[in-house]
Amino acid sequence: MINLHSAHFLPLQRITELIAQLTGHRLSEGWIKTCHARLSSRLDAFLEAVIAALRAAHAVCCNENGFRFSGRRFWLHVCCTASLTLFGCHRRLGTDGIVQALAGQPWLPSPKPSAAHEKTLPAPSQEKLAA
Repeated sequence: MINLHSAHFLPLQRITELIAQLTGHRLSEGWIKTCHARLSSRLDAFLEAVIAALRAAHAVCCNENGFRFSGRRFWLHVCCTASLTLFGCHRRLGTDGIVQALAGQPWLPSPKPSAAHEKTLPAPSQEKLAA
């Protein structure tokens, strides 16, 4: 049920309804929040391992996408390899936002020549897109 909330963005109310429909047991939203908090507090070692693997990677792709929530602008920062993805949200765009969104630490050594951002890559030619 944490996956339904965190990965699929289902509202807590809908998750409680879904569990009730599937099992006949009604869960409270508070209980789901408590489970989420417990699980989140145990992910520090995993997050550190992902950051270490991204630091050691030969190439890392970074990007951000803006979205609005409650009338305010936020940025979803993503850094990934072929097998790892680290993402987080922050109010700021650029390096400061990436640092704060992705575990609150400068996780890529500066400068890292193998870190690519969409603005640093050449745009594909129209011929390549048509092929």
